[in-house]
Amino acid sequence: MKNVTLLTSLLLFSSMGANASDVETRIINGSDTSSASYPSIASLVYESNGYFTVYCGATILDNYHVLTAAHCIFGDDDAVNNTYVAPQLDNKNDYANGTAHSVKATKIYYPDGYRDSSVLAWPNDIAIVEVSQSLLVSSSDYVSLGQTTQQSQYNNTSLDHFAVGHGYVDNSYNDLDQLQFTTLNVVSDCSSIPTTDRICTIGDYSAISGLNSSTCQGDSGGPLYWNDNGQMVQIGITSFGPTICGDTSEEFTSVFTEVAAYNDWIEDVLAGRESPQIIIGSSDPFDFGPSSGSVGFGGVLMMLALAGLRRIKR
Repeated sequence: MKNVTLLTSLLLFSSMGANASDVETRIINGSDTSSASYPSIASLVYESNGYFTVYCGATILDNYHVLTAAHCIFGDDDAVNNTYVAPQLDNKNDYANGTAHSVKATKIYYPDGYRDSSVLAWPNDIAIVEVSQSLLVSSSDYVSLGQTTQQSQYNNTSLDHFAVGHGYVDNSYNDLDQLQFTTLNVVSDCSSIPTTDRICTIGDYSAISGLNSSTCQGDSGGPLYWNDNGQMVQIGITSFGPTICGDTSEEFTSVFTEVAAYNDWIEDVLAGRESPQIIIGSSDPFDFGPSSGSVGFGGVLMMLALAGLRRIKR
């Protein structure tokens, strides 16, 4: 299954004129941060038999729902059945020590038009995870979402935006326990991506790392924030990028699902007008639909994340 994903990823980036041989959903040149600066941040955690790994990011919509990427939770029954949401997880040691708050996922929503396909560049890569009990957050922690009326403002290529996550910090699969952020700028031309409703970004070059700032493996599903006069507004969801995180030869190094295009769908889910695609614990949670050229990308992510499993001390 993984080989299929790699092959079709090669086709996608060849069509983009890129030099990378694969597509990954994966912070490079980041700095320490915390939920004090980004209170809407959350993490998706795989927890089973006393072990855990943080495998994707998310943001807090309300006390029972978080926003993430569809590919994070698609195609892996074990991952879905053992997913917990940890709001405002600043340091992974807090989870390891058993002091972090987390709640088990119970339902997952994503658009009918989502396809787990690298050839199609994962269209409609957005999902909402519902949890079984209230998250210990306040309404002031809920994420503010970008609106279509604001697109001309946040798509200004001179503005600095902020990606936040617990993903890898280099291309050797190293990560840090502390939450990271990095600064990115919108790229004006994203037409080489074969899907709409995307935001493409690139970051500053660092002589220390030899890379441009970007998201990396493990940042998937996390936010791209725009600072709108002091208010952090989420405009994107981390979706994918080139195999080499921060690759200086690429025209852009991170691709995000544009949140503004899905506000109506998000409102429908929160209002109970959408049915869940997955109910945790059901015998056959996935309906893969028509053949998409790539299946189970979430499973590939999980295999990579499980290499970093850590014991929980409780």
